[in-house]
Amino acid sequence: FNFDNTVWTDGVTGGGLEFDGVTAYVELDNAIGNALASTGEATLEGWFKTTAAPNGTGRMMLTIGGYIGIYVPDPNVNTAVRGFFDGASGAENRATTVNPVNNGSWHHLVATSKDNLTKLYLDGDFLGATEEGFSLPSGRRQLFIGSQYLGGLHFQGTLDEIAIYNRALTVDEVRQSC
Repeated sequence: FNFDNTVWTDGVTGGGLEFDGVTAYVELDNAIGNALASTGEATLEGWFKTTAAPNGTGRMMLTIGGYIGIYVPDPNVNTAVRGFFDGASGAENRATTVNPVNNGSWHHLVATSKDNLTKLYLDGDFLGATEEGFSLPSGRRQLFIGSQYLGGLHFQGTLDEIAIYNRALTVDEVRQSC
C-alpha cells in the first residue's frame, strides 16, 4: 500500500480520504487486477464528493493498470463522469452522465463490465452502456485510487467506500449499495 499525500476526513459513512488534485493518490499491488483478469468481468464502485472543474485531461477516481477506470469529472464533458473499460481491440469505451456532479454533494458511482457490455450508474440510476468487454495485460494491473496509472490526472475531492468486484453487480445490487 502507498498512501501518498492523502488525508483522512469525514466520509459518506465514517472516514474517507481527501485528495488534493495535485499529488495525492493510493496505490495497491497487482492482486486485484489479477483477480479481475481471470473472470473477464468487473465492477468498480465508490462514493465521491468534489467541486473541481474539468481540467481538459481528467481527474481519475480509480483505475487498474490504466485499462479500466472512472473519471470524475470527465475531462471532455462539462462536469460529468465517465467510466471506461478498454476492450481487446484497444478502443476505449465510455458512458457519461448529463448532469453536473461537481456540486459538493456525495454521489455514488458504479461501472460494470460483463458479456462485452459496459454499464454506468450514478446514484442508483442507470446512465447508459457501451459494447465491448475489457482486457488487462499482465504486468500492468496495479490499482490506483485518486490518480491514473503511475500518477497524473489526480482527483480533487473526497472518496469513500471504494469497492472492486470480480463480477458485474446486478441493477438491484447497485441500488442497494447506494
